[in-house]
Amino acid sequence: MKKALLLLAAIAAVNLSTAQVELLSNGSFEDGTAAPWTIDAVNGVDAGPFTCNENWRIQSDSVDLCCCLTDILPSEGAFAAFTSFDSNIDNTEWILEQVVSIPSTIVAATFSFDFTAEFDFSLGSPITAPRELRIDVYRMDGTPLSNIWTDTFIGSGLLSVNYSESIDVSGLLSGVEGMDARIRVTAIIPEPGTGPGKTMIDNMSFIVDDGLNVDEFDLENGLTISPNPSQGEFTLDYQGREQLQSAIIYDITGKQVASFDLSGSAGPKALSANLPSGMYLLQVVSDSSSATRKLIIR
Repeated sequence: MKKALLLLAAIAAVNLSTAQVELLSNGSFEDGTAAPWTIDAVNGVDAGPFTCNENWRIQSDSVDLCCCLTDILPSEGAFAAFTSFDSNIDNTEWILEQVVSIPSTIVAATFSFDFTAEFDFSLGSPITAPRELRIDVYRMDGTPLSNIWTDTFIGSGLLSVNYSESIDVSGLLSGVEGMDARIRVTAIIPEPGTGPGKTMIDNMSFIVDDGLNVDEFDLENGLTISPNPSQGEFTLDYQGREQLQSAIIYDITGKQVASFDLSGSAGPKALSANLPSGMYLLQVVSDSSSATRKLIIR
């Protein structure tokens, strides 16, 4: 019985962990495309490769963006999002945007990204209004909710920028809990012809700790055993998103009496346990948590 109590205590300890959810998809652009990001523009017209009028695009370097500037490479992996960060039209905005689902409960939230830019303000008219990088949260109706990050760029010669940021955004999501929202990355160019520029953003991540028990969030809600009671043959079915690893049966003293390898299995799994009649504990282990069920064999 002491072993059984220790087992249950260990299971309870696992259940205290909280769920960290990545809200962004393809934040590092490693599939070589923008999807599910969407690309838009205000005023600007994308003139294509080897110009200084290029909207965001996913590629492996910045060779075909503008001229006369040091090439920029992805900070992680083989691809990143690049833009010329320049235009020939006043008040151009190059926009990269993704819709995310905000959890209804938020304990903590962090937005992180890598950013690199190269400018040469000596190769154009004197700049009087700085270019601007903004990362914002928008409501689905298009109204702005909060600003995650703002940086400005102005000078009279070469300007190189390179940094990685991790920002606590826990207090910026009030009003969109349990709703969809838009994460918008905008390169703003108020004045044309003030010098070439090129930019890379990569390795974007938006992680929210929703405070929910990992098992309650996934494994507990998706796990079923039927029939139960059974004659020792039963079906284990899991409809959640975690990857199952194993199932272990313990008797009431805490002794392991059977185990099953569930790795690689999906959907219902027929299991058979040749055990005496009685009550057992069936522990199902996934790649990040575990869940326990009473199992009755007649």
